[in-house]
Amino acid sequence: MGMNRPRNKPGSTPTRRTPERRPTGRNAPSQGAPSGRRRNDPVRRIDPMQAPRPTRQFDADQAVAMRAEAPANPPDAGASRKKIAPPDPGFVRVVVLGNRLRKYSDDLLAILLLVLAALTLFALTGLSSGTLLEPWSGFLRQWFGWGAILVPTSLGLVGGGVLLHNLGRLPPVRWGRVIWGELAVFLLLTLFNYANGGSVLLAAEGQGGGVVGWAVGYIFQRVFAPADLFVVGFSFLVALVLALDITADRIERALRWLTSQGFADDPGRQLPLPLAESGAMVAEPEDVAPAKAAPTVVEEKARARLTKGERLKNVPVEASKTEARNKVKPKRDKRLPSLDMLDDLDLRRPAQREIDDTASIIVKTLGEFGVPVNVIGARVGPSVTQYQVEPGFVERPGVDGISKQWKVRVGQIASLQNDMALALSATTLRIEAPVPGQHYVGIEVPHRRTSVVGLRPVIESEAFQKIGAPLKLALGRDVSGAAIAADLGKMPHMLIAGTTGSGKSVAITSMVASLILTNTPDDLRIVMIDPKMVELVRFNGVPHLLGKVETEVTRILGVLRWTVREMERRYKLFETYHVRNLDTYMAKAAKKLDVEKLPRVAVFIDELADLMMQAPDETERMVVRLAQMARATGIHLVVATQRPSVDVVTGLIKANFPARIAFAVTSSIDSRVILDTVGAESLLGKGDMLFQSPEMQAPARVQGCFLSDKEIDRIVAWWKDQADIYAEEALADTLEIEADDMPPTVGGPGAAPPPRPPVGGVAPGQPAGGKPAAPRPVAEKLGPEKPLEKPHAELTKAEAARRRALIQDTVLPAPKTEADEAAARPAPKPERPARAAKRPAPEPEPVASAPAKQAAPWDEMLAREAAVEDKDQQIEQAIEIVKKHGTASASLLQRKMRIGYPRAARLMDELKAMGLIGREQQGGKTREVFMNKDDDPIGDQARKIMDQDEE
Repeated sequence: MGMNRPRNKPGSTPTRRTPERRPTGRNAPSQGAPSGRRRNDPVRRIDPMQAPRPTRQFDADQAVAMRAEAPANPPDAGASRKKIAPPDPGFVRVVVLGNRLRKYSDDLLAILLLVLAALTLFALTGLSSGTLLEPWSGFLRQWFGWGAILVPTSLGLVGGGVLLHNLGRLPPVRWGRVIWGELAVFLLLTLFNYANGGSVLLAAEGQGGGVVGWAVGYIFQRVFAPADLFVVGFSFLVALVLALDITADRIERALRWLTSQGFADDPGRQLPLPLAESGAMVAEPEDVAPAKAAPTVVEEKARARLTKGERLKNVPVEASKTEARNKVKPKRDKRLPSLDMLDDLDLRRPAQREIDDTASIIVKTLGEFGVPVNVIGARVGPSVTQYQVEPGFVERPGVDGISKQWKVRVGQIASLQNDMALALSATTLRIEAPVPGQHYVGIEVPHRRTSVVGLRPVIESEAFQKIGAPLKLALGRDVSGAAIAADLGKMPHMLIAGTTGSGKSVAITSMVASLILTNTPDDLRIVMIDPKMVELVRFNGVPHLLGKVETEVTRILGVLRWTVREMERRYKLFETYHVRNLDTYMAKAAKKLDVEKLPRVAVFIDELADLMMQAPDETERMVVRLAQMARATGIHLVVATQRPSVDVVTGLIKANFPARIAFAVTSSIDSRVILDTVGAESLLGKGDMLFQSPEMQAPARVQGCFLSDKEIDRIVAWWKDQADIYAEEALADTLEIEADDMPPTVGGPGAAPPPRPPVGGVAPGQPAGGKPAAPRPVAEKLGPEKPLEKPHAELTKAEAARRRALIQDTVLPAPKTEADEAAARPAPKPERPARAAKRPAPEPEPVASAPAKQAAPWDEMLAREAAVEDKDQQIEQAIEIVKKHGTASASLLQRKMRIGYPRAARLMDELKAMGLIGREQQGGKTREVFMNKDDDPIGDQARKIMDQDEE
């Protein structure tokens, strides 16, 4: 068709032919073959139906569309051309639709397979039925028997594989494993048939392995009889192993994972291991072929891979001498609670393989940076493992050009801290370069799981029991698992700092618990200050507490002022008895009965930053004064803060707190503020701390003790139940002993002297500020039975109630009422009728049957301050001057107090408003005074305020 040229129409002008020279030679076209344009055609017309095929490949949809749009009879087609019928439009649509759906064919196939798998599973399990599902499920049961459930499983796996393949997430399919898997399935059907007896009738009914299982078993029976069952079983195991690709390396990694999760070997039986005779590490020979698949450390996927030549074996683990608890439990006072109410927690240790792999990675990483080292051992603790790294030698040319061996500097190891943390995939890593007193560098790597340190194992440890002082604290365990305990009396004060949630409050709680578990209220009193109001209030009700846990800032400052006054009072007692500290004073008090016994006092402040923010000057002044002088009087401070900045932890405070504990902080600057060195910024938190005491050369890393809420509740409940019985029996026993030893007094035979006032001057059942009355005889009513004959835990409720009522009736004096105090005062003078009008006698109140609730020793001081809060600060001094001279005038106050007339006049007006003096007299006479020398108007007002607070 392309060779025909169009004819000229009738009446048209013929086209003039232009002569054309034909090429000759090689360029001449062959005869009978078209050679481009003819001589008679000036312009060649191309038939669209005979157009040359383009170089690019057209889409099938475009080709069909072009053929559909092309005319059936082109106008320039010759008569000899064959007519072609146009394609059917319906066929064209089907072809176009098929081509468009071709790219979704894989997804549609996957969906169909998944749907078929789900329907088949429902039909086999009886969850669904239908016209097509029932025959289909019956067919599968007949042919596959019990293995029919494998059919929907296979369909689902194939459908899921097609979807993953379309998404590009399917790894390359290993057809060998697929074939072995299919063979294992057929062998499993054969085993099912053997298990069902091998009957063909039962197999046809869908039992055992079905028809397929019976057929394969029949073949094995004819070939391998009588050992067909053994051959089938062995072949099934081989096919399963090859299908799942179970190798020795995979089994080893699975066992290591189980070991790390605690399902395999007990880590407690693996560690601690004895130290090796030689500290150097022994690696495997270098010529050993590398493993098929280099195993990785269990806990980190991104750790460096190790070959057998790089892996170390059996890294010696240093066993702590004080790690094991004493086999013989220490003897405890019967008045103290039992340690059985605490949880007995054991440490969780990593596996030996994990320790070896970590040591190998450390050696490899440092070696890659040109720092050869040797790992000579490890110390495994509850939260970290310290690897003992000994620097190696490198060869360098000397001055004379001869190579010499040079020791690796410690600074080179410390500078690669971040690189080792990256290789070990550790969140944080701390390097102690060097360890004090040792010849190695300590690299502390955190564990995957931190082990909880219980309080009971530390209290039962040898390190805690060998401290003979009463103020011993259980702190936790160090990096080797050894129990760490300290004496608060030798510190003598402790400063704690760390971010929120790092473990400060938990550490204070464990310290308080260790103190009340090892001391009676006679030996130790505790003052607690908790501005956060939620941490220490759980100890309210414990008899060791002086008052209650204070949470208000105004009362907290009053508590600190009372503590300073108590310190000064004790120093005056020491001066009187010519002693220099509390121990000497208590030794003299044990020999003399008339010497007041002073218990030790521990003051816990949970948040110093809040106090420094609201009252910085007064807080710092009192804290520094206590820290400087309170040691000799037996008063010790434990102060905690979450902001270790220079405006909170000032230079004066740091100078008087040599013992410090640093929990996790945000920066090295905060670490330097609290410890004067870096390191606290690399801690893990949740009890991980650095402990520095005056006896230590460098801070020690310790995992603090954890005390649960249930344990605290049990301890507090025990002390609440035993507090009244303990106090009353101890008082009765003391009175009996004194009655036997002392000569008869005015009270008659057996009368005992008044009990010694406890710290703060407040006795049980006595109102604040009152004087103890002489007790009545108790020997006649108590009888021959001794009060402390039975332990407190063995006393029945009835016996405890009887003794409590007996002691209250015979020993404790009845609390004084205002009526008794008014009756004890001398009668007013008759010439002063205004006094009776000013001070009417109060109505008598009924005497309570039970003793009054014991108040805090600082309550009276705070009440006196509240009574004169709106008055002049020198009002008490003015009252003392007026009582001493028996007269009142402004000129008298000016002379005695050395103040001006305006202030003296104001003081006189305040005394008149209080009803202590009369009105101004004519002629400059002195005013009348309505009080005696023994009166205490400020104390009376303070008692009223305390009564109102109790109500």
